[in-house]
Amino acid sequence: MKKFIKKTIAGLIAGVMAVSSMPFTALAALSVNDFTVREATAYGSFESDSDYNDEDHYKQIYKNVLYSPSKMGTCYTSGAVSAEGKDKVYLTGKVYYGNTVLLYNGGTTPAMGVGFAVVGYSKPWNYGYGNVRAFRCNLSGDTQGITLRDSKWHGNDGRMNYTYIMFGQGDTIGTTSDSECVQGEKGYYGNVLQYTGGDFTADYKKINLGFEYVVGTNEGSHQTHQTGTINTASIYVLNYKKLVDKAGDIKKELAGIDTSIYEETSLNNYYNAINNMFAFNPTSYNYSSDQEGTVKTAAQDMNRLMTAVDTAKSELKIKYTFVKTDGTSTEVDAVNETEALANKPDNTASTQKTYAGENQHKWTEYTWPATATDYTFTEQASDKFETCTEGQETEENRVDATCTVNGSYDKVVKCSVCGGELSRTPVTIPATDHTYIYTNTDSADTHNVTCEKGDYTGTEPHDFDESGLCKKCGYQKSMLDYEAWNKAAQESGTILTSGASIYTAESFNEYNELYKSAVEVRQNAATQEDVDKATAMLLSAKTVLRKRSVTVTLVYDNDGNEATHETKTVAYGDTYDAVSDKNVEKWTVSTDDGATTTRLNTYDKTVSIVVTKDVVIKAYQTDEEQTAASSKVTFYGKNNVVVAVKYVEKGTTLATATVGVPEIPFYGTGKWDKETVTGTGSDISVKAVYETTQAEDELCGVHYEGFENGVKKYSYDSYVYLTGADTTKKYALYSDEARTKLLTVLNGIDFYAPKTDNIYVGVYTGEDKASIGITGSFNQRTETTKSAVYNCKFYLPENATVVEYGLEVTLNGKTARVKAESKSERNEYSIRLNAPVSSSITAVDGRAYVTYTLNGKTTTLYSETVNQAL
Repeated sequence: MKKFIKKTIAGLIAGVMAVSSMPFTALAALSVNDFTVREATAYGSFESDSDYNDEDHYKQIYKNVLYSPSKMGTCYTSGAVSAEGKDKVYLTGKVYYGNTVLLYNGGTTPAMGVGFAVVGYSKPWNYGYGNVRAFRCNLSGDTQGITLRDSKWHGNDGRMNYTYIMFGQGDTIGTTSDSECVQGEKGYYGNVLQYTGGDFTADYKKINLGFEYVVGTNEGSHQTHQTGTINTASIYVLNYKKLVDKAGDIKKELAGIDTSIYEETSLNNYYNAINNMFAFNPTSYNYSSDQEGTVKTAAQDMNRLMTAVDTAKSELKIKYTFVKTDGTSTEVDAVNETEALANKPDNTASTQKTYAGENQHKWTEYTWPATATDYTFTEQASDKFETCTEGQETEENRVDATCTVNGSYDKVVKCSVCGGELSRTPVTIPATDHTYIYTNTDSADTHNVTCEKGDYTGTEPHDFDESGLCKKCGYQKSMLDYEAWNKAAQESGTILTSGASIYTAESFNEYNELYKSAVEVRQNAATQEDVDKATAMLLSAKTVLRKRSVTVTLVYDNDGNEATHETKTVAYGDTYDAVSDKNVEKWTVSTDDGATTTRLNTYDKTVSIVVTKDVVIKAYQTDEEQTAASSKVTFYGKNNVVVAVKYVEKGTTLATATVGVPEIPFYGTGKWDKETVTGTGSDISVKAVYETTQAEDELCGVHYEGFENGVKKYSYDSYVYLTGADTTKKYALYSDEARTKLLTVLNGIDFYAPKTDNIYVGVYTGEDKASIGITGSFNQRTETTKSAVYNCKFYLPENATVVEYGLEVTLNGKTARVKAESKSERNEYSIRLNAPVSSSITAVDGRAYVTYTLNGKTTTLYSETVNQAL
């Protein structure tokens, strides 16, 4: 606790009310009660003899006695000591009565009267009652501060009382030497037992006193002495001086305390603890039984009260004030400066570090001092300078070199802390010279030479190796069949020459790398199979090309009458909004000159398409319109996919069988949940109902720790919800039980069951990046068609935008992309590949792909390839 400032508290007055009953008032009304040293006044019972029933006399003997069974009186208790065959000499009576409790307060010495009686006779020698002597009687054992007040024991008139003890009436005996004895017949002797303290630091003492004695007779040759020890009951001394001394220290301390610096509640607690200690009264305990236990309890209570004062003192909270440079202040209550600083208010925010020149930056720092002045911490503001830290070297003002003209840029180093420019160095970029692309023109003598940067175009002769292969363009004049390769290479030359302006930079660069890989395979070809492989690589490379701009054609089809409504050129990856001026029965999207046609799951008049290829969007229109007297009837297939929309006049009944229920793989023939609907003027929903035809062993086993027994079976395309999943975590789908082969990360905690035997769900802790996988695949057959169906699913990180998704198919060495036009809200989609039953195609290889943009960069991501039989 901080040292008290010596300032007298006005109004500190002595009181008799205990702190526990004081009202909780302002500090000005607080006071500490005066402290009075307690003294004990227990004297035991009075003598029955009225001549000696004098309490004032007893008070002069009994000092600070908390408990005594009785005061000194006539002793008749027998406790004989004798010598066998000799005169019997008796020492009778106890020196004091029972357990006694004394109070040591450091002032009045605790004292009490003690005594004994001597009686003797001599029958065997016929001497009658001989002379009996008491030679001496003194304390024995570890007296621990207990002494006899007088060096002589007094008495001889048959009575033990105050008079003989005080004034030594009658004969006396010694306490140290037998030679000091005086004859005493049937003598009664008394003395005063007192406790002088000494080195007393314990809570209390327990003293088991003994009295050593010598008594006997001097009848001629029959003279005998008897010695021995009387063990008496215990004496307990309570060390009340500990509290008395502490009270004195507290009173001195209170004389100099300055209450104005302390928080009110903690000061009130401190005063309460002091008053409780001052009120301790050792005489208020009942010591008449279990003296040791009661003394121990009193000592514990005393220590507890003193400890409470120390604790309250240590918890006194000082009112510290924190003053900011802007003049505002905050008060913090704490036991010391260290605690105050630990709970200090926030400093004014440091100003931003700014460049100050000469490779240094400057800022203003605000700190609190380590110590307070008059319990006030005043914020310190000081300007700080620091040597700048060189950051990474960057480029500015870059101008790329061409094949023939140098480029340049500035090499700039800035401080990584303040952003100040530390250095700027101009750098020249040497001209690169021409980088040639050699294109096979199917000429036996020459090939075209083009600079990839467009700075040069010409021809030059072939550079054949020993096998007749041109080292530059790949023209082959050997016996191997290079017709397909040369045709593909000629097409690639056209693409490489003019493609930079036609295709997006990313796809063109990707195509260029694939072209180089194909040429490398071609140059190293030793067999016809190698040549065919290189040719297939060159042909499949075209699938990565994406035009910078594509053409969108919007067609209206009204009862078979088609009319082009709009033809528009848009940038690759842009969104085109197709708008119909009438209600729509269905929308289709066709790409690759009609090779791929997809029906959209919507009947809205407006659809939005992300355009990545030349596309024809067709709206099949109807003249039906919803009026106030008709109802719009929407037919929903599985998973709420819109199948058809009809309009029914109010009061008119429509048989739902007029709309076919979609066939769903692994489900029986579905039916509508209503056989008929009647127009009401309000919207009506009709839903398809299916029953699965999958056997138990055909269901998809979803393995997830939250399911009972860790697995649950689902029919195809059923809704899966991860019961009890922690929504703060990410989950993923894996193809193996060990959960090491990632398919894709989940967008949430639900998905639709794919067609696969088993799929495994686990917590995903990897990097938050895009992923895509084929979650399942299967084949189907009708009388005329065989199909391979791929279930695909992808995940994109936050802020990524999807551009295109679908399936890349490889068949007979040729590769093509099938773009999907619709997906679930969890980025799930299916691709169906159809072939006539009579076709020789038995299987296809497919891998899912997704193209997306993130932070200005466009990326295409692929899954693992899955082979599926048709």
